[in-house]
Amino acid sequence: MAVRHKKKFVPRSHIRKPHKPKAGKSIPSKSLHKLRPPPGYTFVKKGDVFITRRCTTLTHEAGQVVHVVYVGLFLILSIIILTSVQQENSKKRIGLFVPHTVYKSVRKEALLTVDKREAAVRRKDERDIINAREALSVRYPAMPSPDREKILGHAFMKGSGRVGRTGKESMERRTSLAVEAHVRHTHTEYDELLRKLGLSREEARKVIRGKVKTVKKKWRGLKGR
Repeated sequence: MAVRHKKKFVPRSHIRKPHKPKAGKSIPSKSLHKLRPPPGYTFVKKGDVFITRRCTTLTHEAGQVVHVVYVGLFLILSIIILTSVQQENSKKRIGLFVPHTVYKSVRKEALLTVDKREAAVRRKDERDIINAREALSVRYPAMPSPDREKILGHAFMKGSGRVGRTGKESMERRTSLAVEAHVRHTHTEYDELLRKLGLSREEARKVIRGKVKTVKKKWRGLKGR
């Protein structure tokens, strides 16, 4: 009986349609390519937000296509029969193919503006902490200062990936979730329930939910109301 060998998955790229293609330009909406840049293009690795965004913007402004390079499990299937959601769940983006001239220009711009951009990031980080501290003070006026500082240093720490740093939620929602997590770990037996009793996170949260609500209510100055 012949042995069937599984095909190896290889990286592919597809073409992203520019947001506003120039009039008279015929730009394909999608295609597949091997992991080799088209003529005149170069690979830009995912990671540097400034470079990838600027490369994408300038390539679109030039009326050219941006090839999004990804590794995907769906490659053995036809791209046509998959929904956009299935495609997103089945692939991992690793970078872009953009025109070499665009990439060269962006690299030069990045070097010239690095100090200015770093300063802007620092100012934004400072504003974020100020806004978070203000939101905590307004919503939880009776919160002890040490707890407030711990929350700011933990949930709102840059690069932590924690709830305070997400941009998908409002500041009010972020502070509420950050306070809840802090109370759960600091003012209840939540961690002990996980380690010693082997409860799941959901089970442990159910056990201490009442205590968390009580502390949050107290910090909002609503005790006895």
